Amino acid sequence: MPRHCIVPCEAIYEPDWRTGKFIPTRFTAANDETLGVAGLWSPWKNPETAQWELSFTMLTINADEHELFRHMHRPDPRRPPHMQDKRMVVVLPEAQYADWLDAPAERSMDFMNQFAVERFAMVAEAPPPKASRPKAPSIEDASPAEPPLL
Repeated sequence: MPRHCIVPCEAIYEPDWRTGKFIPTRFTAANDETLGVAGLWSPWKNPETAQWELSFTMLTINADEHELFRHMHRPDPRRPPHMQDKRMVVVLPEAQYADWLDAPAERSMDFMNQFAVERFAMVAEAPPPKASRPKAPSIEDASPAEPPLL
């Protein structure tokens, strides 16, 4: 069963299409703090290695009405403007971190809110070059029949 987590992000990069061309754009917290993105994590058994590994995802919500994020991502010419399905990650206010981590699954939707426009700083800037990915952590001493309880 997936568990709540917070993914710390120094910045979030999105493609800005307001000019009709792709412009890499960097979003940070306006106060220079780390952005805490709502996420889920879960152990899974890698079928190739038979080892338990950790996996996570960052949650997103609709951003059709968000003043900044509604301009991100390539427009789909096949869909009318009101059906472009814009999205953004769920950035949690720091005051909600403990509540998110302790919330039962049935309360998860209570946290799916847009981060306020004024709490973001944005600048046109390409992301740094990708470094080679480290190997996903495996969970040592896990029983092959059961996922570990963490």
